[in-house]
Amino acid sequence: MSTSIMHCISRNDFLGEYEFPLKPKHDFKLNGYSAFWASDHPAQWGRETDSIKLPNIGVDGADRSNLSFTSAISGDSKLLAVSLDNAHILIYHIESGELRQELDGTGKMAFAPSPPKKSGEGGNVEVNEPGSPAAYTLVSGVADAGDQNTGTSRLVVWELDKHGRLLDEEEPVDASAFATKAIESITAQLKVGHEWSQSFIESSTLHADFERALEKVAANHRRRHNTTIDDATLASFGESPFSSDGSLMLYLPQNRYYENDGVTKRPPSVVVWDIKASKVLLRLSDYHTDVIMWTSFSPDNKWIATVSWDGTMRMHSMEPGAFTWVTPNSGGQAWTAAFTPDSKHIVWSSANGGTIQVHDVSDGRLVSTFQKPFSEWCRCLKWHPDGQQLAFCAGLVVYIWRPFDSPNGTITQHFELEYDEWHGFGHIEAVEWFEHGRKLALMSSEGSALVWDGPTNLKELFRRNKGAQVAWTGGIFYHISDEGRNVGSMYLSVDGDGKLRYWKKLLSKPARSWWDKLESSLPKREFPETGKYVKITKPVKAKEAKEVTDVKDKPTRDAWAEKGAELWTAE
Repeated sequence: MSTSIMHCISRNDFLGEYEFPLKPKHDFKLNGYSAFWASDHPAQWGRETDSIKLPNIGVDGADRSNLSFTSAISGDSKLLAVSLDNAHILIYHIESGELRQELDGTGKMAFAPSPPKKSGEGGNVEVNEPGSPAAYTLVSGVADAGDQNTGTSRLVVWELDKHGRLLDEEEPVDASAFATKAIESITAQLKVGHEWSQSFIESSTLHADFERALEKVAANHRRRHNTTIDDATLASFGESPFSSDGSLMLYLPQNRYYENDGVTKRPPSVVVWDIKASKVLLRLSDYHTDVIMWTSFSPDNKWIATVSWDGTMRMHSMEPGAFTWVTPNSGGQAWTAAFTPDSKHIVWSSANGGTIQVHDVSDGRLVSTFQKPFSEWCRCLKWHPDGQQLAFCAGLVVYIWRPFDSPNGTITQHFELEYDEWHGFGHIEAVEWFEHGRKLALMSSEGSALVWDGPTNLKELFRRNKGAQVAWTGGIFYHISDEGRNVGSMYLSVDGDGKLRYWKKLLSKPARSWWDKLESSLPKREFPETGKYVKITKPVKAKEAKEVTDVKDKPTRDAWAEKGAELWTAE
């Protein structure tokens, strides 16, 4: 009897064979015409304008696919923070590509919105002035905090100067050198009193354990100048935990629903943290019964919404922090939400990510429900800056939906990839509006990014090379405006092969098609006198001949000459 072994497809298999398709099942359209490629596109990795290799990635090749990178960009698009899988946070100055700072943090992170600039600010001073206020605030997890058994975690609030450097910094500790000195000081006693041999000491993990302990304590010492919040995490989904003015922050303490001593249940809650005062302002706990996946301030800072795996969305008023309304249970896990720019409406993904609904923020009234069914989870919702249309992705599809045009809205754009053997791995991870809503970017789970320009119906594709083993990035692709820079607009991608890629300039003309007329760059030449070709001229009347000879400028004379002569072939 023969038996067959079913091969389980891995992420490495997927990355080895998959390429982002050039012909989707359903493309973006304008006036009935499918989108077409901009000049020089599709563009493979390697054709970027410039790139920076991230340091200390640790592994290459197939092992890299098990890692993950996270990133955040400052509100003025000058600084980029990158976290490399529970290692450190690297702060880059985007325009120069210079690594400005390394922080003892990790995981999801976010920059606070940049405060308004005061008149007279500027200058090129490279040193920190004592007592100077932070130009940037970044929140992140702590690399050496947390315990898998207790589930504890911490957040740290980093303060950076206008150059992206810590306001207070000290010389790093050489943990390896100190570990060597410590072991040397006790080696003799270990040999005499405990019969340890030199070979045993050298082959043991003693040095590595000493070094690791010193590094952990040194990191805590370096962070003493920054605010650290115990028992705190950021929500899994959502762009920013900050209020629009950057003064307040939302975090989740003990974000799970569990029984303490088998009796007491502690429901998840949300804490409002005052950044400047470094204290809790409000604690909202009315009462989700499962993990909170998303929470956010409204753009006008008057509301706080939460979305939970218990299948509901809850709304709180900031004044006085009171619970306002809750949706009916959707019957499945809820994942994410998004306020409209004017703070009047909110959209959320519920019923295991398969239902998209828009509600009135003030009273929870249901305004619109997306009618087209899809089977994959929707975990990314992005309002257009005009607040009238919404882009979202679910598996292989992307929609642009206008929920206020009718009772159930209208679909204005539909993009979809073909369903194939890789559909479990290859999907659209995230979407983002660029250039004030002119362009929509689609980020693929394998690292490629597609940008569609609505007014011109042009597409740009920044494509991962087939076979490239990459870490998971969650779709890190930014548009950097030229406002105040004079270096040209560009895209910036943080790619899973460990590179930051700069793509300049955004192309706005279509690629040349085979039927397009090419402009000749060859100079005109006289035919040789071979006897095969002869010039045949028509007789010119005396009046016309006089007009030609009387013309003084050479271009006009040449034009008349070409008008009066024709080239024929003769055998």
